[in-house]
Amino acid sequence: MFNQRVHNRQSVKLFSGLDYGFVAIYLALVAIGLVAVISATWRGDDVAIFSLSNEYMKHIIYIGMSLTIAFVILLCDSGLWHKYAYVFYVASLLLALSTMLPGIGLERNGARAWIGVGGFTLQPIEFAMVGLALGVARLMSDYSFSVEKPKSLMKATGWRKVTWIFSTPASAKRYEVHL
Repeated sequence: MFNQRVHNRQSVKLFSGLDYGFVAIYLALVAIGLVAVISATWRGDDVAIFSLSNEYMKHIIYIGMSLTIAFVILLCDSGLWHKYAYVFYVASLLLALSTMLPGIGLERNGARAWIGVGGFTLQPIEFAMVGLALGVARLMSDYSFSVEKPKSLMKATGWRKVTWIFSTPASAKRYEVHL
């Protein structure tokens, strides 16, 4: 009973284990990035400052989305990430592969590595990198994994190679699906 009360008290404190120095550095980098985007895209003759046609407004929306996602991640039980790490990895790879399908993938700068969502474009390989981090962390947390075993290291390296194949524009062009 005592352990249950202690566990409940700890789970209520959402920000108790947060590294505030890391959060401050993250927010500073986000602010610097926003200033850079505004200075690079600002046109003094803009009448509609809050128009989504302005690149800096899209960047502000990205910032809002990332902060919302970070908050949702904080709300989730850490066991969820461990339990579904492989599912996230496979789903993110399938999303990256979907860029090679006609009608889904968009070509930008000679590479079909983008997906259009409304007025935005996303690079699904960025999600695959997060999925890769989760998957390899789960793989390495298993009891049978050891950095001293060559077989374990080859397994972890193989995961990275699979993700890398789909992250390069040349390989994306090579594996493009034509229906």
